[in-house]
Order: sequence, then C-alpha cells, then structure tokens
Amino acid sequence: MRAESRDRFVVADGVRTRVREAGRGVAVLLIHGFADGLGTWWRTLPVLARRYRVLAYDLHGCGSSEKGPGRYDLESLGAQAVGVLDAAGVERAHLIGHSLGAKIALATALLAPERVRSLALESPPAFAMPPPWELRLLLTPLLGELLAACATPWTTRLATKRAFLRMVHPASRTWSEERHRRLPVHDDDPRALITGWMHLARGIALHQAHPIEASYASLEVPALVLCGESDPNVPVEHARRLVQLLAHARLRSYAHAAHVPHAECDRDFTTDIMRFLDEQSQARDSEVPGGR
Repeated sequence: MRAESRDRFVVADGVRTRVREAGRGVAVLLIHGFADGLGTWWRTLPVLARRYRVLAYDLHGCGSSEKGPGRYDLESLGAQAVGVLDAAGVERAHLIGHSLGAKIALATALLAPERVRSLALESPPAFAMPPPWELRLLLTPLLGELLAACATPWTTRLATKRAFLRMVHPASRTWSEERHRRLPVHDDDPRALITGWMHLARGIALHQAHPIEASYASLEVPALVLCGESDPNVPVEHARRLVQLLAHARLRSYAHAAHVPHAECDRDFTTDIMRFLDEQSQARDSEVPGGR
C-alpha cells in the first residue's frame, strides 16, 4: 500500500521550511543536495514510508523554503535539520543525505549526536574540493548577482536540466519525462531560485576545509556510505576516505551510476537503504532484554 504524503511549512532554526512527511514508525530524515529540492526523493520516499516515518525538507535557499539573506554555513544548515525534527516532534532519526545533504547530515550528527540513529551518506563531498563550475559562477562576486537578476524560466530550466544530466552516468541520460518533471525548477520566481542557490553556495564554501572534517572520527553512529563509480562532481576518493575515518561505516558503490544513485539506480539504492535501516532496527531490538 502506498503511504500518502503531506506537505506543510514549519520554522526550523528561524528558517521557513517546507517539509513533506509520509508513513509511520521510526523517523527517517531525507536531506537533498545543492540546488535540489525534496522532490528528488520521489522514488525513495514512498518505498521507505512503507515501514518508516519519512520526513523530507527543502534546504534553506532551495525549493519552497526561505531563500533570502541569512545564515547558510554548515552549522546553520545542521541546525535547520534539527529544527525540522523538533517541529515534527521527533527525538531521534536516521539521516539520509545526498551530496551537500550528506555533509549536512555529518554536521547534524556532530552538532546533536543524541538526535541521530544512523547515517546514510550518498555521494558525500566530505572534504574540501574544487567546486563544480556552476558553483564557481555563483561564488564569483557580482556575477552571481547578475545571473540571479537575469534569470528567466527558460534559462533556468535549460541550465538546470544540463547540469543534472551532466552529473549522471551516460546510461542514465535517457530519463523518462517524469524524471524531467522532477527537476528542481520553479517557474514562478526563477530570480529567487538562483538567488537562494547563490546564498547557499557562498555559505557552504565547499572549496574551503571546514572544522567538522577533523571531527568525523568522533562519530559513533552506524554509517552507510554510497557512491557512483563514475561521479564527475565528487571524487569517489571522498567516500573511501570517509569510510576509513568513521568508526562504524561501510561502503556501497554502484558501477553504472555517477553522482545521483538514488535516481540512476533507484531500486538498488532503496533496497540497500532499506536493508541498512532494518539492520539498525534489529540491532536495537537485540539490545533490549528479551529482544530478538
């Protein structure tokens, strides 16, 4: 049976945030990547919602969440994630993050380890790296503002489609029309959309080393790191290095995927995620006296 999803707006660490929820049970929080939105989980969310209470939200600066000036650093984005859990009345959740969302999941686990049951980290830009050229444009003073001021529905759709198709494996580029409709483009206000991405790009500063990178080894939660072997955006070495640093982590790679395994090989991805979450539930039950 397909779980019905519902959208609402909450205030998470002072940011007006769109949240989508479906299912019942132990909570799972989905955190999307840069310049994306909660709609990216359109395959993943309903599958997980068969056995879990799933929450997805739009990051500050993305989707239908607030996009104006504000705090876009990693600590603030982690605080937004905790704020979403607070608004939903969730004490602890499994965190699943894609790309930038994976780094935000790590920041959240370091900020509030008592709120995190486990981490699933997909295509994680876990360490400082040269940003993709799209981010470099937004990072450039005045050029980012000019791009936002000149944005139109047509140019935004075209640029977003090309950027997303560049991120996936060649075998994934013949996407269905449904997948194209799920790209994070909102024609109602493209200038606000690009402005939000500009604020986010400048706040996270992926090209700079961040203090949280020195603290990964302190995390004690179970972790699954997932990556495509042909990722053009984030070096696969980031995933391998992260697995070595985390205390309880393992790696799952996909030979025919690039930067977006949850869209490119969604069945394998959701199967692996569901298995990982179920393992955590079984481990928790075994710790309870009389549990099986």
